Amino acid sequence: SECLIEIKNNEKLKQIPVILCSTSIGDDFANALYQNGAHYYLHKCDFADLTKSIQKILTMLAKNPAQPSRDKFMLSLQEV
Repeated sequence: SECLIEIKNNEKLKQIPVILCSTSIGDDFANALYQNGAHYYLHKCDFADLTKSIQKILTMLAKNPAQPSRDKFMLSLQEV
């Protein structure tokens, strides 16, 4: 989360969408990441699924680069 805060506090970088990938995340931590400007959280998976998921997320961001609502923040592989 420190890296996210650094990115979002930097004038040159703050508009870059941030996608987080991890094996697990608690609701409190997810809320903090979202409030600090992260766009999406994706549960870590194997490389092939990760590649497909990132491609789909990038397509979603190309259509709408704004941070989604909180209920759209945490994605599963079925959603992307």
